[in-house]
Amino acid sequence: MISENLLIEFREFLAQHMGLEFPENRLPELERSIDRAAPDLGFKDVDSCVKRLMSEQLTSHRIEVLASYLTIGETYFFRDEKSFKVLEERVFLDLLRKARSSHQFLRIWSAACSTGEEPYSIAILLRRILPDFDDWNVTIVATDINTRSLEKASQGVYTEWSFRGAPPWLKQQYFEKTRKGHFRIVPEIKRVVKFAYHNLAQDPYPSLLNNTNGMNVILCRNTLMYFGAEQRQKAIRKFIDCLLDGGWLIVSPAETSLVVDHRLETVSAHGTMLHRKIGGPARKVKISETAITLSQPLVPRQAVPEPPSHETTEYLQRLSGTPSSMKFDLPSEVESRGFSYEEALELYREGRYSEVTKKFPVKISRVPLHGKESAREASLLAQAYANQGMLIEALEWCAKATTADKLNPKYHYLFATILQEQGRNEEAVKSLQKAIYLDQDFVLAHFALGNLLLSRKNSARSQKYFDNVLNLLLKCENEETLPESDGMTAGRLKEIVRAMTHRL
Repeated sequence: MISENLLIEFREFLAQHMGLEFPENRLPELERSIDRAAPDLGFKDVDSCVKRLMSEQLTSHRIEVLASYLTIGETYFFRDEKSFKVLEERVFLDLLRKARSSHQFLRIWSAACSTGEEPYSIAILLRRILPDFDDWNVTIVATDINTRSLEKASQGVYTEWSFRGAPPWLKQQYFEKTRKGHFRIVPEIKRVVKFAYHNLAQDPYPSLLNNTNGMNVILCRNTLMYFGAEQRQKAIRKFIDCLLDGGWLIVSPAETSLVVDHRLETVSAHGTMLHRKIGGPARKVKISETAITLSQPLVPRQAVPEPPSHETTEYLQRLSGTPSSMKFDLPSEVESRGFSYEEALELYREGRYSEVTKKFPVKISRVPLHGKESAREASLLAQAYANQGMLIEALEWCAKATTADKLNPKYHYLFATILQEQGRNEEAVKSLQKAIYLDQDFVLAHFALGNLLLSRKNSARSQKYFDNVLNLLLKCENEETLPESDGMTAGRLKEIVRAMTHRL
């Protein structure tokens, strides 16, 4: 038995760390759930369990156990037939038609993906409606707070229970039967979905750290109902920040009335209510300004990166002696206004990217740029172009920044993020290696490279970079906010990396 005051205190603790809310009428349910969870958490009674949980760091293991007892994780393939009909006939056809005429990129986030049936269903749906699917750059990010669920999702093996109500062609065309009578997702579908640990209440989004930026579609179904009003509105605002203009936020029918924001319009289709971000065509690619400005080493050097490749050495030699040949003309009326870097940066932070690229004058725009100040200006322009989906221009300005400040690792890091948006992963790997060669303590570059190698099924090399991240964080306090990391604390990054390496 637990005292009412301690139970209320624990309720506030859960709201802060997991976003879950238990009003007065659900307090008995909370007590029963914790009583059942206590043995799995290693405690004999609920009182000592609650006290220890609140006095120590809430690890990913404890979060996953709590989540399994406090929420309902039921899911199956093509759950809610109406929602998938709307996805096919309204959302995807609209997005694909626009994308086909420009870049053929599509980014989808399945938040709270549980054991993976939802993101795999989305990948199968896209495969069926896109005859040239293999020519597209489709990214499906699937995240959850429960690492056990993510482990099952990553394996992609399911029982008959996951196919209840599913069409008969599903197992026949997209699964292989195992010796134990289970069903394994086929490789061409599995490779499209990227699973990762993410806590919607604590982890940053949008962020380059977890690939939650620049989304066309976000699905977060049967999750917001567990959040308190304040946490729910915070999550909705951040989801909208993750979406491209014209992007879609899809929740369950029971949660539709909970989604209210002036940046969203409600769209009715096939008896289902959807939410679309108000704006122009879905072309913005969210690149965080703060995520690429790590200027000071985090801790003394201790990680050992790979020696530079022959290509890296040649690249650096070219930088030291080759001026950029790119020319950028700017309107004379803008130049006459003397628009300062600080003013342009403020516009950028307000999300007014087109104004930055149209009105921010680089004084030496017709000659090669030199020096850190010029590189800083070019970098800002690169980010502003990238946020509008103008990736060619973004790459050009990023190259110009690299030429102006030849040995600055953050520009190689930015270059890699843009290359990844274009699906040029091989080149992105090389750019991240260059960033690490220039700054062995660039923790974000180590983390990004580990993620990228993991997505390419190179678990041995990814493990090396994740180990580097953990080594770099050894001297940091858990509550310390990492420099230029979208608010990520050292403790959170440790937990994320450990969860990922546990899966490896």
